[in-house]
Amino acid sequence: MPYGMPELNTQEHDLLYSWLEQYEKMNDIKPLTDHEVTLINQWESFFNSDSLKQQLTSRYLYEYLFLNNLYFHIEPSHLRFLN
Repeated sequence: MPYGMPELNTQEHDLLYSWLEQYEKMNDIKPLTDHEVTLINQWESFFNSDSLKQQLTSRYLYEYLFLNNLYFHIEPSHLRFLN
């Protein structure tokens, strides 16, 4: 669970597991390209930076956007507002 949120009770936990059991089959996932792996590594490096401002921003993004799918169309080197 996200930081600062209450944990799931037994009924909620069991409900999630029953959903997973019903839909456990996934489509085949194509392997990542070398370029995609490079971009993922850059974003992970960006979000795991040591500055306090970056840590706060990364925590905010995780806390409030963790349920969404994020699609980044720019490379992290183009983001200068947090450096």
